[in-house]
Amino acid sequence: MLSDFVNRFESNPSIWPVIEEIKKTCQVGLLTNAYPRMLTEIQRRGILSPIAWDVIIDSSVVGFQKPDRQIFEIAQEKAKINLKEILFVENSPEHVRAAQIFGWQTFLYDSLHPHQSSQKLLNYI
Repeated sequence: MLSDFVNRFESNPSIWPVIEEIKKTCQVGLLTNAYPRMLTEIQRRGILSPIAWDVIIDSSVVGFQKPDRQIFEIAQEKAKINLKEILFVENSPEHVRAAQIFGWQTFLYDSLHPHQSSQKLLNYI
């Protein structure tokens, strides 16, 4: 079942250079809403950016999912930086609102137009 679910995912290589650019001057992290073993399967299939993430918060490991406040608290703690210095890039308006309430900077990524959204993100940073 996990394999069938992950088969529905598509890679977004248009954001990979943006992540690499951000990593030149900042930490980069991944905050997932994943099922057990899902992140490992996504990484194995090369769907996720091959970047060396500084922090990974896997919801299936920590026991909370976005938009739960607790997952943002865990991410903040692991990032070890001021929460106002965090830029949260997300394609769900609900999750963006939750991060804003928590005090993070946010960027709503448009997954339907990944090339344009990646360029907007690059311009934003």
